[in-house]
Amino acid sequence: MNKKIMALIFTCSTWFYQPLLQAHATIKEEMAPKHLFTQAQAHLDSVRKSALGQDWQYARLDSQPVALYRPDIQTPAYYEFKVLSHQGEQGFIVVSTGPHDFDIAHFSTQGPSPTERIKKANHYQAARYYKLDTLTYVAETPLGLLDEQQQIKDTFIRPFKNESYQDRTKNWATHTDEQSMLSSEYNSLEKKDNIVPHYDVWTWNDLKTQFADLFDAPIKQLQEQVKMQKKSNIENQLHLSSVVASSTWDYAWTQGNSALYHQISSGDGPNNSSCASGCGATAWAILLGWIDTMAAGSVSPWETKWGTYRQNGGYGVDAVAPFYMDYGISQITWEIRNHIGTFCSSSQGATLPNRMVDVVGYLNGRVGLRVSTKYNLMGFNVDSIRDEAINAIVYRHTPAIIGTGFLQHYPVAIHYAKNTRTMTDGSTEFIHWFFINQAWGDSAQNGWIRANTWFYGSILPE
Repeated sequence: MNKKIMALIFTCSTWFYQPLLQAHATIKEEMAPKHLFTQAQAHLDSVRKSALGQDWQYARLDSQPVALYRPDIQTPAYYEFKVLSHQGEQGFIVVSTGPHDFDIAHFSTQGPSPTERIKKANHYQAARYYKLDTLTYVAETPLGLLDEQQQIKDTFIRPFKNESYQDRTKNWATHTDEQSMLSSEYNSLEKKDNIVPHYDVWTWNDLKTQFADLFDAPIKQLQEQVKMQKKSNIENQLHLSSVVASSTWDYAWTQGNSALYHQISSGDGPNNSSCASGCGATAWAILLGWIDTMAAGSVSPWETKWGTYRQNGGYGVDAVAPFYMDYGISQITWEIRNHIGTFCSSSQGATLPNRMVDVVGYLNGRVGLRVSTKYNLMGFNVDSIRDEAINAIVYRHTPAIIGTGFLQHYPVAIHYAKNTRTMTDGSTEFIHWFFINQAWGDSAQNGWIRANTWFYGSILPE
């Protein structure tokens, strides 16, 4: 059995954009092809004509986009176009260079771009930037090691011991879990033993060399999704101005505001583990905090669900969940982390998708709610899972936890948009987007990603 074929990520990065500490050759400027400028400009123009683009009314593209690589592609796989206004940086647009990913892969109308965040966080000039999946951006430096570390090790989880990828279809691996919690109902929930975490540690150099084998299945699935969207237009996708006749946007917002919580670093109370607390627990804390603020505001149907958050994160006096991280939110995050079985995978906290429903244990003694999750254990993006998250936002105006990357991360989807593009050949493309709370405690890091997901998690009133 080739372990590289079976390897999948279940880890959560403790920072949205982290550097990889493998030296690269001298910095080389890459000029973006002209048609990619046209593509980025068309997207900027389309967004600014909609309600999504209020911050882009007077914006323009930076004339010097940044090349982003993917380890299995020799030439740049993407270009990051910074969007500028009189106020400075006003978001970004990440454009794919070919059919390995959707033409517009990621964008935001606010804040600095991914590569700018890397620069500001690490105070160095990278030699090369990489985009590894939906939200993972990393950099190689020409100066060697940083932060007194000897190497970065990424951990890969093999969900099914002694069985290959080919033995499991994406439909077989899709499951739905639901648990209800009333204050008197909780007993020890049945733990799922059908998944045995098995992980291998790889250096960045090994990961880069073997990336195509490690992620063969999700890479191929993404390519198929691009073909399905483009259909007869696949050969023309790089020439957006000649194939898009018109573009309109429909959108739906969740109610209220989504709190800016983040993971708890190792050693910061109450985290006494050797790794970060994990994105799964943080995502649930954000969703539970949202429900608590809805109850405090008497917003239907949550008006009777007070007590989801209580003073200092305990079981006593009712309190309104804060918008920013504090002692009480740290307490509930750590409690949730233990309920959902997060474990340390190197320096990251990893949570298996079939354990996410166990957040119901947190509700014991607090409030009666129903937890619903749907997931694909192999990390395949599934339309029916995506549609669960869309329905939560559109019809219930409730945020939903989703899964991004190759089983990499659990952000919270708080808005939804559908971009309808009419092509010059008469065909129509429907492009689905989620606006996500990245769960790093900073709204400037939130943004729009393609609505692909292998996980859905939400909470419903009983």
